[in-house]
Amino acid sequence: MVEAVPALTKVVLETCSSFESDSCDEDDDLTHKKTKKQTLSSDEVVDVKVENLLKLITQRHLFTAEMFKGGATKLDVKRMHEDKCITTIILSMLKTEVERVDVNVVKAISLAKNTAAKFASFKTTVMVSIQNLLNNFKEEVIRSVIQINSSANTTTQPARPNVDTTNNAKYKLDIVQPQRDSNDEIIALWGI
Repeated sequence: MVEAVPALTKVVLETCSSFESDSCDEDDDLTHKKTKKQTLSSDEVVDVKVENLLKLITQRHLFTAEMFKGGATKLDVKRMHEDKCITTIILSMLKTEVERVDVNVVKAISLAKNTAAKFASFKTTVMVSIQNLLNNFKEEVIRSVIQINSSANTTTQPARPNVDTTNNAKYKLDIVQPQRDSNDEIIALWGI
């Protein structure tokens, strides 16, 4: 018993030493008890039931099963074991379900990444296509304007001012009308 409870033996040895003289004053004992270092740690609590049990053990009392009431019975232990088995079965079933969900989540993340990459590629393709169309449109407009200007210059010559020296110098200009483009004819046919 002494080996099982070393802290208890320290307390017993410190408080009940057989080497102390019985002739000491009570005042000396009182001051000695006050200055003596406590060996119990802060989490150790003195329990009366434990003290009584230790006292009976030192007196070599015979204990029987009927003396110990309460606690877990064999049936309680069996139920706890069954509950543990049920918990294990449920956890194993849930584990496969969680693994399946994890796989689905990984697939969803992969699909989202692929979709984002395709969208970025699509965005780039659309931007390049629109830029090419705008450049072609710009070139066509510039070509049309140049063509209209060149055709207007070749068909009509600018009018020379008609100078009348007797009547306060008036200028008469011929109004030049540009020729219609073939696109205008197509638009007129379709009624746009």
